[in-house]
Amino acid sequence: MSKHVEIKLDPITDGIIDDMAKENAYCTDRLMRIIATDGSDRITDFIEAEYIMKTLKATKNRHCGAYDSENGSIGGFILQDTSEDKEFVVIFNENKVFDMDGECLFVGSMLVMKIEDDYWIGLTDEEMARVKEMLDGQKCTRINENGPFSALLLS
Repeated sequence: MSKHVEIKLDPITDGIIDDMAKENAYCTDRLMRIIATDGSDRITDFIEAEYIMKTLKATKNRHCGAYDSENGSIGGFILQDTSEDKEFVVIFNENKVFDMDGECLFVGSMLVMKIEDDYWIGLTDEEMARVKEMLDGQKCTRINENGPFSALLLS
């Protein structure tokens, strides 16, 4: 049985932990990611991912069956990578969706996770690159009074 010491300044859980070495090794190469429509991205953790999803919850909204809250609403879709037989969940604030020239567009940032065995998990660097590539295929450039911007085409 594998044992290691885990100290997170939590009197309830700190101490010697059994059989966590394999799980910890598996999790270190998978990271939660936030990707923006302008191409920038950053790493986040499950705590922030949970906060984002809880903040964007509540009741039915106007677009695509999303859910309203005071801070926004959950919008999302599944990206399917058929070449690798992988599925990714893309979550965004549905309140940032708008219509322009008859198209349904989104501008902002998105939380991205992988679906594996009915669980949402983080992405490897290779999966992140693939997700960005697939999202790039759904992007378009539009112009407003401030100049050009990248948007994700939803319809």
